[in-house]
Amino acid sequence: MRVLGCCNAALVLAIASVAGAGAACGSREPRTDAERLARGREIVERMSEKLGSAKSFSVTVTESREEAKRDGTPQHATLTRETIVRRPDRFYTTVTGDRHNEVWYDGIGITVVLHNEKIFGQARAPETLDKTLDALYERFGVSVPLADYVYSSPAKALLTDTITGGWARARRSTARQGSSGFQGQRRQLGSMDSGQRRSAALAGDRGLRRQPPSPKD
Repeated sequence: MRVLGCCNAALVLAIASVAGAGAACGSREPRTDAERLARGREIVERMSEKLGSAKSFSVTVTESREEAKRDGTPQHATLTRETIVRRPDRFYTTVTGDRHNEVWYDGIGITVVLHNEKIFGQARAPETLDKTLDALYERFGVSVPLADYVYSSPAKALLTDTITGGWARARRSTARQGSSGFQGQRRQLGSMDSGQRRSAALAGDRGLRRQPPSPKD
């Protein structure tokens, strides 16, 4: 599968535009490759510190994908993905468009619902989001979209021995910050719509996993 949309690049640029504004403004453009590499790492680390210190945040991206069907023929898919995080142990994401999926994690387990296919699955999970993301990849080979930015320290995932980057040029960008509050009531999961599940999962309703969801008709 090849992702054509630059959602990861757009997200890191948007966050870095806020976190790195102080480093970029008033300082000269880096001239050498070493200076460009150092400036790029500095901005990513500032972004990581700012994003990692956020107790909760949400992001919505539009993805354009070129995928292969089972018979090998290509197909195009356009998705809108909304992801909500509340550290250290709450996560919710919903995908709409050419697919309709939901995933949420409540500090005890993780639930996946594929509405179009009328399939759901549940499994116990570690006590933190960082450990759960690692477990999904190590045990099932599942890499969660945007996971690098969901970790408590995004820089550890973005700056590695095999990944390099640096400063390209200054671009003026506008970013808006806000805060969201989520409240949920203790209800049976099967009777909740996606908005209620989103709120309850982030509000700490550990009763969510008592009953499996009923995929929508």
